[in-house]
Amino acid sequence: MKGSEELRGIPASPGVSIGPVFVYRPEEYCVLKHTMAPSQIPKEVVRFKAAIKKTKVELKALQRRVEKEIGAGHANIFMAHLQIMDDPVLMFESIGMVKKNRWNIEYALQQSINKLAHMIESLPDDLLRERSHDIRDVGRRMMKHLVGRVHETLADLDAPVVIVAPQLTPSDTVNMRREHILGFVTEAGGRMSHSAIMARALEIPAVVGLKHVTEMIQDNETVIVDGIHGVVVIRPTEAMVRHYSREREAYLAKEHELEKLRDVPARTQDKQTFSLMANIEISEEIALAEKHGASGVGLYRTEFLYLNRDTLPLEEEQYEAYRLVLERMNPRPVVIRTIDLGGDKIAQALHFTESNAHLKNLRAIRLCLAMPELFKTQLRALLKASVHGNLHIMFPMISTVEEFVQARKILQEAKRELKKEGVIVCSTIKIGAMVEVPSIAVSLEALAREVDFVSIGTNDLFQYLFAIDRTDEVLSSLYDPLQPAMLRLLNQVLHVAKRAGISVAMCGEMAGDPAMTVVLAGLGLKNFSMTPGSIPLVKKVIQHMKYDHAKKVAAKALTMSTAHDIRALLPRIHGIL
Repeated sequence: MKGSEELRGIPASPGVSIGPVFVYRPEEYCVLKHTMAPSQIPKEVVRFKAAIKKTKVELKALQRRVEKEIGAGHANIFMAHLQIMDDPVLMFESIGMVKKNRWNIEYALQQSINKLAHMIESLPDDLLRERSHDIRDVGRRMMKHLVGRVHETLADLDAPVVIVAPQLTPSDTVNMRREHILGFVTEAGGRMSHSAIMARALEIPAVVGLKHVTEMIQDNETVIVDGIHGVVVIRPTEAMVRHYSREREAYLAKEHELEKLRDVPARTQDKQTFSLMANIEISEEIALAEKHGASGVGLYRTEFLYLNRDTLPLEEEQYEAYRLVLERMNPRPVVIRTIDLGGDKIAQALHFTESNAHLKNLRAIRLCLAMPELFKTQLRALLKASVHGNLHIMFPMISTVEEFVQARKILQEAKRELKKEGVIVCSTIKIGAMVEVPSIAVSLEALAREVDFVSIGTNDLFQYLFAIDRTDEVLSSLYDPLQPAMLRLLNQVLHVAKRAGISVAMCGEMAGDPAMTVVLAGLGLKNFSMTPGSIPLVKKVIQHMKYDHAKKVAAKALTMSTAHDIRALLPRIHGIL
């Protein structure tokens, strides 16, 4: 019998679960090629069209179910699946192979699915590559109707289990019966994969990115999923089970205790008050922000509206998404960041050709300035939604003052257009910029004359400052935001903003790390924005500290020469962690 194994992956959704494994391997239909008589070809085409019709009915039913149970943001995933079914490679090539080669439709479909999936898998972008799972999922659904076999789904589970799978598609996670899912582990995926987003929305402990995990474990073996630290223990010893059982009880007790802080202000012992806001990716996460007592939304990432689809989101679709968030949070502020994607991530929806392929290398505000109509559609939607709440608009990846001025000019054009159309727009919208490029961080004084506020994106700011790709496993040990140069740059940004009289927030991962709260507060940061689940613990740290002491700690940290020395300060600051 194999011994226990401890694996480390990507923490996708916090929590600890212990239970029996169900290894989920969605049925891969293996069909044989055979040649038919010419007279049978029309019948094969009819069978194929019938399978398409049945699959679309199935997907539309799933879409309605998701919209009702989880929300419209997640339901859009199945719109993308429906669009895949209309892909010419899938449709015309399958029928073309039947007519040209006289192949059976099952084999022709399998060839088309593999060709389309392999084409997507060869792309350099991680987010686009994940669409191959959607393509194969659609193919399995169609094949089920052709071969007449029942497609295995997670809806059939009748007891609580931990799902271990190569990858979980949107339809897999929708079919989950929540009461029977203790947690899940996948070989593929990242924090922005469909499965990770759904896990957080459903608050199911999850770890992703564990390669070959399905080959290491069998059904009914015990597994521990630590979604807080990204740890998975296969076949744990009794001592490990006891340890993680205590970890789970401690986590649940801490969560219960922290829930009591929901409506308590984030105020230090010497009466300094801080604002703790939420970072969200989809409108459904507003419920989590409210649950954990967010004082507003400090970062609403709008990229989810643009991904996993063959067409760009229309103005009305975007308006509805923004309106929902603004209404739910009103009168609390909602900072909505304009699209922060590279052209490579939305290439299919933009229908790139050789003449505009250069746009694939542009990202965020640069892409928007190069494609003003794309940008203006989003800005019009934001402006129309502004009357429903306290809207702040933020431009990402600003590296020069000129970029901000250009972006604001397009915003003003959109506002004039709407006024001519008789559309009412809020007159008090605040306009700001992300500080995540060193060039703008060191020249903030000039930008401060143009903006109403700024928000520091520490993730990108650090990697651009130190020339480190934070996703590179080899260099990951160098990614430490407590590097002295980083703290000194943050200190400079905070002081410039204070002198200029503009509001400054931080929305990178650093803001949600309770171990860094004291030093950030001591530097002068008053507005923190983080994942909703991080808010209670950061609030607890603030309530246990004195602001005057935090300033002394920060001042001392700024004199130190290594991140190790600075970090050594932190555990002595607040023993509550």
